[in-house]
Amino acid sequence: QFNLPDEARTSSQHYVTVENDDTIRVFDNGNGRDPQLTRIMQYVINTNEMTAAPTVLYAPADKFSAMCGSAQVLADGTLVIGWGGATRDADCLSVVTNGVTQMRVTLADPTDFTYRAVYCPPPPP
Repeated sequence: QFNLPDEARTSSQHYVTVENDDTIRVFDNGNGRDPQLTRIMQYVINTNEMTAAPTVLYAPADKFSAMCGSAQVLADGTLVIGWGGATRDADCLSVVTNGVTQMRVTLADPTDFTYRAVYCPPPPP
């Protein structure tokens, strides 16, 4: 219905979140694309005109997660990404600000995977 071009469509997506009434964020595994690359997508939806304006929030050139995964955008714009079933490295979590990785968590066994990673703020004092 939204007539998205092929490059804006998702493939095997996970962790869809809705922000306010018109923004949708998606962890796009990318299984159906060639080359297989995982990215974090955002769409601003206009249901009156039936349009969806896509934005790629993050798409590292070497990252592919065949399954699972999650992405959160914090209030300051920082991305918290759980890489799920990453197949090209053992990274299971990245914290990215303005395209720069601030923190990375790596699994000891690269054949293991995580379902998702979610930021939980500390409780108030």
